[in-house]
Amino acid sequence: TVEVWLPEECYGERHLLATLHNLSAGGLAMRTRRPIPTDTRVSFALHQPALSCYGDALVRHCTRAKVGYLIGVEFVFEAAPSDDIDG
Repeated sequence: TVEVWLPEECYGERHLLATLHNLSAGGLAMRTRRPIPTDTRVSFALHQPALSCYGDALVRHCTRAKVGYLIGVEFVFEAAPSDDIDG
């Protein structure tokens, strides 16, 4: 299961449950009952027997499937604060 939280500007329910389709180091694909527009930044939590994680992601594609939608997201990794004290 993938829990997804949509930003305030999205219509309707802002929390939804999706089914994990595949997972890679840079993102994941999931199936949902409703579409999520491309370029929407979402928060997610992934719950698998060997892994639980959470973070932010950017929707890269949303394709209507036979049942629901197949949505691909790219993980967003924030830059670590720099120890550089230049100006």
